[in-house]
Amino acid sequence: MSSPETRIGYLARVMKVLIENDGITVTNLAMLSRTNHKRCNVLLARLEQRGFVKIRTKGKRRYVILTERGTTFARRVVEVSQLQFWLCA
Repeated sequence: MSSPETRIGYLARVMKVLIENDGITVTNLAMLSRTNHKRCNVLLARLEQRGFVKIRTKGKRRYVILTERGTTFARRVVEVSQLQFWLCA
């Protein structure tokens, strides 16, 4: 099991990529956030259940779109992650 710092760092990486690339495919999100596809899908399912993202399917591709609530959440997660990094440095 990973530490809480690792989990918040992982979540922050994914959310930062989503802020910068809204409407990105799941494959590109996994690649840009430096994680594997399966782990990314697990996280996206949780985020979708909570209303932070919407997943749209076009053909074989799945696109991730931040909701308004998700954008607010993403900015806060990235901010906390940066503060945590600064405090621990």
